[in-house]
Amino acid sequence: MNTFKALLAHNNLRIAKYIDPHATKELDAQIAKETLHCAFANDNINASGNGVESTLSIAINENYHTNEYHYEFQERAAIIEYDGKIPREWAEKLALVQQRLKPQSFPKNRWSRVLEVIDYLTTNGRDRLAEIISCGWELKDVFGCHASAPCYRSDCMGLLMLFHEGDEILSVTHEVIAIKRHRGVIHRYCKALVAIDPDQSYLYEIP
Repeated sequence: MNTFKALLAHNNLRIAKYIDPHATKELDAQIAKETLHCAFANDNINASGNGVESTLSIAINENYHTNEYHYEFQERAAIIEYDGKIPREWAEKLALVQQRLKPQSFPKNRWSRVLEVIDYLTTNGRDRLAEIISCGWELKDVFGCHASAPCYRSDCMGLLMLFHEGDEILSVTHEVIAIKRHRGVIHRYCKALVAIDPDQSYLYEIP
């Protein structure tokens, strides 16, 4: 059934991208039947229908939960976009990081810190986030990380990776973001320090 699993995964990706989050269960069932048809063609499921009912049920449930996730993602992105008055692209990237599973290379406490920084930037620090975007800072400047060693390669770290507990943004210019540490020390994050590295990645992309 490996081919069927691959087809189902591909189908779920298609749903996450293109299906209306308010799609009905009937539509889910139709999509699942189409997937099941592919399974018959590629895996030679018993012609008597053995196992078809349970397989169809699994497909329907997978599609239903994917639609539910897609709806929650779109809702979260819309809230960030309109509350913070920021571009949709940025809102979607923030929502992606918030809703994704913890990357394999992150300790639990380090990933929790990243999520806390996003909470800050989308609530009390939303004006600062709007300034960051309006001053021309790019996605890599905020979401950047090294593809295989995100917690160790500081030369590839974006803003989300550099915050400590209790930090807050004091000011934003086109070149520098001034961050006040909880003990009063001022840290300056300079755009020029973000490396252009072939292994540069993003927090919403790393596995």
